[in-house]
Amino acid sequence: MQPKKLSGIVLNNKPYLEFDRRISVFSHEYGKINVMAKGVRKITSHRGFHLDLLSHVKMEVEECGNGDSRILYLREISTINQFSKMKSSPQNFAAACLISSFLQRILPEDTSQKRLFNLTKNTFEALDNVNKTNTKQTLLNYFLKMLRALGYMAKTLPQKDMRKTLWERLSHLDPQFSLTARRTLWTFSKFDSTESS
Repeated sequence: MQPKKLSGIVLNNKPYLEFDRRISVFSHEYGKINVMAKGVRKITSHRGFHLDLLSHVKMEVEECGNGDSRILYLREISTINQFSKMKSSPQNFAAACLISSFLQRILPEDTSQKRLFNLTKNTFEALDNVNKTNTKQTLLNYFLKMLRALGYMAKTLPQKDMRKTLWERLSHLDPQFSLTARRTLWTFSKFDSTESS
């Protein structure tokens, strides 16, 4: 099959066998996809550098097999934005990791989510501007817009109910979210499981 060109954000990056990696990518063109990167853990590989977690990358992949046996293999990759300032800030990096882990669990594979991709990329760019970004507010705004884009939250909601409703929707969509959020950030700490039940 013809190689596919795409741009995406690396959500996860796991070692596989001796020299390979399995990558989860939130792509602009195809939504969440899984890619096999052969040989990238070799010292001589020029592609391994570009597989950094949470980086915005440009990729060329090749599809092999059909149906359940279909595998995407990485051919070429280059970095568009490493978000290095975001990754050097513990709070901003934790916020980006919380977004990434949530997306990994709720996004279906091979389903284009261009509006959500652009929201995620813009949020990472804001978090990369560490001196001008309110991390807590940026994170809350992201999840609010994300749930509205996916149709899980009404656009008209009283201000006083917004944070509690947001917490309830996120916890319902992803039960692991409350634990992850509490471990990584203080953003939602005031809403515990008893309050949201």
